[in-house]
Amino acid sequence: MNLRDVVDGTSNTIALVESAEPDISWLEPRDMMTSEFVSSLRKGELARRHHGSSVAMADGSVRFLSKDIDGVLLNGLLTPQFGADTFSGAAWPDDLIEKMPQQGLREPVSVSSLPATDLVPVRSTLLKANRNQIWSAAFQMAWDDLKSTAGGTVRTSVQSDLVNALNAASFDRTNLSSKAVLFGATNGTSGEDAELATRIRATFPDANYSLQPLPVRDGQQALRLMAMIRKQMPFATPFARFRKPLSFVAETGENTVQSFGQEQPENVLPITLSGDKTFMSQVVICDDFGDDSCVIRLVTAGSEADEVIVALTDPKETLEQTWQAVQERIQRPNPNHERRVLDSTETLQIPILNFSLIDHFSELEGLPIEGFGNPAYIALASLDVRLRLDETGAEFVSAGEAGAGLIGSIGDEPYKSDRVRRFIFNRPFFIAMKEPKAREPWFMAWIANTALMEKFDGHSR
Repeated sequence: MNLRDVVDGTSNTIALVESAEPDISWLEPRDMMTSEFVSSLRKGELARRHHGSSVAMADGSVRFLSKDIDGVLLNGLLTPQFGADTFSGAAWPDDLIEKMPQQGLREPVSVSSLPATDLVPVRSTLLKANRNQIWSAAFQMAWDDLKSTAGGTVRTSVQSDLVNALNAASFDRTNLSSKAVLFGATNGTSGEDAELATRIRATFPDANYSLQPLPVRDGQQALRLMAMIRKQMPFATPFARFRKPLSFVAETGENTVQSFGQEQPENVLPITLSGDKTFMSQVVICDDFGDDSCVIRLVTAGSEADEVIVALTDPKETLEQTWQAVQERIQRPNPNHERRVLDSTETLQIPILNFSLIDHFSELEGLPIEGFGNPAYIALASLDVRLRLDETGAEFVSAGEAGAGLIGSIGDEPYKSDRVRRFIFNRPFFIAMKEPKAREPWFMAWIANTALMEKFDGHSR
């Protein structure tokens, strides 16, 4: 590279890294993949020091990096054209021993506070025009436990299409690793609820979830059933955050949002992480009918190596039907689609999603139900979904709670196979997350507008 290609500045770009391997002479530097460096740094293996490693910048200065350094900052230091703020010259701290703050998940707000956005308890809910729709398996699993407690189905004397849909549906728990899910059942008393809260903190200490109040009268027997999903899914090699805004076009208008992916620098040779085999393997082009119709899989480096599937596609009537159509495209792609790898000259741009929402399903709460030996009613039906998807990976928490109160007791243009592809998710799209061997995803959403995205304010993080 020429020095002028290091547009982030030589004091902001790592050139050499420390290695404790005995067979490498200090006179014989060897190339190292960025993913290999990140993995070794995180594990404290590179320099055989648990707290971090030394690096030399392109300007010749030597710095110390903590193994807990923020992923976005680290990606900026490892790339010469990242474009995000890192440090400059003397502004660098003497070391980075302390962990840099992560963005984290927000506190949940009522879904009613967001425009044109719905949390839904079942995948068969009809999609509504120009509205976001979000589904998580957490509430279905809680309802499945309620069905089991009621003898196999929840019966109600009041006609409810939603109860019928929940009874007809189910979520196969083999689609989720046991490490990623927690189930709880209490009698609604403060003592048992406190024990469940302690279990949640012990199992998922950073999930920051509080049980929903169970509205039953004093002395009334109750039942609380909870299912919680926790996922941390980093990318082995972080993507870049785009320096320019993405104009997301929906039926309701156009808004600028923040985005991530692979960006090609202007007026310079394309120098990206695409030369990294780990980076190339974490992006799979599953199907491609053109820039406006594609299915892409992002493979994460979490304990289950979950897949993030994003699809520019026309929606079907429901999330479930849309997922089936996307699956069909993955299994039987366009015959002209042959290139499954993202080339270094091609563009991938995905909006950053960042939301924390909760909803109580008022259609269910208060309904009289049978099968509990005594007259009963649904006292609680809630779903909490929190997601952040950005250049470093995805973080997800979702909890569904079902409670019962017991009354008295308990493609228009021709396809061109040789074109330089631009996969830019700047219009409504489908997204799903699943474990690699699972048949069903544990999260699905139709993103119809920008209510769930990070707005572009002219400054990148």
